[in-house]
Amino acid sequence: NFRGVGASTGAHDDGEGEQDDVRAALDVLGAEPGIRTLALLGYSFGAWAGALAASRYASVASQVLIAPPLAHYAFDALGARRIPTLVLCGTRDAYCAAPDLGRLAERFSWVESRVIDGADHFFHGKLYPLGEALREWLRDAAGGSR
Repeated sequence: NFRGVGASTGAHDDGEGEQDDVRAALDVLGAEPGIRTLALLGYSFGAWAGALAASRYASVASQVLIAPPLAHYAFDALGARRIPTLVLCGTRDAYCAAPDLGRLAERFSWVESRVIDGADHFFHGKLYPLGEALREWLRDAAGGSR
């Protein structure tokens, strides 16, 4: 959770402090021995904050954005670095409508989109197909095809 969410301490910072949180986590992970590249995964608001942070982090080699709130935030940061990106949403997601997702994927050719039929923003009853789509993409990425 980001600052101020659930049991997390701190207060919501309209994305600025949350990007700092993502960068701090990337710094810690990147300092681990043997780690050369990182993948970033974010859900909803976290997808937006993560995409912004990844746009400025050379060690982030790929990213997954789950249910990014395209109706509320610009995702122009995806244009800063051409890294493999998977975007997942549901057909019933009011914050990440499939047509908006299609336009995003058209704008950035390296963005792969997958839409989970019947899923809402929280993927109620659709976590298995979400997990399968994510597993397939990550398996392909680990196999070197990305």
